[in-house]
Amino acid sequence: MDAALKREITQVVNEATREAFLMYNEEWISAKELCQTFQMIPKSWLKLYRHLLPQSSVRYIDKNGKEKETNPAFPKHRINQMILEGKLDFTRPECQYRRSK
Repeated sequence: MDAALKREITQVVNEATREAFLMYNEEWISAKELCQTFQMIPKSWLKLYRHLLPQSSVRYIDKNGKEKETNPAFPKHRINQMILEGKLDFTRPECQYRRSK
């Protein structure tokens, strides 16, 4: 096994391990916790650009039989990965989402 093949195998294993960690150990946090965790994201920015971030909410039936929806929750590790990869650009007044090439 040559060095190039060894590096490629190591890279694939590392990427698969990272993806599995993010999938199974994801922490879902509220908007308030998001702003506390990522202090470069102020509440005012979140009100305008929350659509750029992955989020999820749950619909449920309350005890009176009415359908309701929870407040959105944000995946902490996934957003952190987006920031590390430079997919969110905070250098402009209007934040931009950079899609992968």
